[in-house]
Amino acid sequence: MALTTCTECQTEISDQATSCPKCGAPRPKKHTALKALMIAATAAFVLMLVVGTLAGNSPEAMAKDKLRGEIKYCWEDQARKVHSPETARFIAGACEMMEADFRAKFRTNP
Repeated sequence: MALTTCTECQTEISDQATSCPKCGAPRPKKHTALKALMIAATAAFVLMLVVGTLAGNSPEAMAKDKLRGEIKYCWEDQARKVHSPETARFIAGACEMMEADFRAKFRTNP
């Protein structure tokens, strides 16, 4: 038990008293629960930002993004009308092989 000062009459009162015994003024309520909740919410938000940033910049994520871009470019090139049917089939086979390699390496579709 500690002593605090009454905000009205400046008398020392117990920190567990609900009001001042001399003047009857209520003790100011502490908002410790609200402060703790705000601190916890802020910490959780910061943690999510840090984890999200680190997860998006991992070497594996960057490798996946690069390979996905290459596969997308391969299919875009294959769809161009300037290729002969034989060349288009050859490019499609190469694109399919790139997709198969991606699936084998990362165990997910590109």
